[in-house]
Amino acid sequence: MAKNNKKESHPTVRAEGGRDEGKRWFLSESGFHDIGRSSENSIVLRDKTVSKRHALLENIDGIWFISDLESRHGTFVNGEQIDRKKGLFSGDKIRIGESVLIYEDD
Repeated sequence: MAKNNKKESHPTVRAEGGRDEGKRWFLSESGFHDIGRSSENSIVLRDKTVSKRHALLENIDGIWFISDLESRHGTFVNGEQIDRKKGLFSGDKIRIGESVLIYEDD
């Protein structure tokens, strides 16, 4: 039987700077991850400028998307504020409040 040589991908978001610097969250291939200040989120940011439920990461057909959940300060990808779901590419910088997360899918 032939072995599949396809490298398994383990997408993550990594905090760059701020109180959560260096933290890394692994994204499960199915489902979603909510981001915010509340401990009820799967990705919790300790940043007072982040809303309790700020943004949502979701996997749709193998592609990760982020959307803003009507937060007070908005969600930005590579410096541009998003107003609808946005597909992510490895290396994208996500700014949520004053926190910056790097999306990695290598």
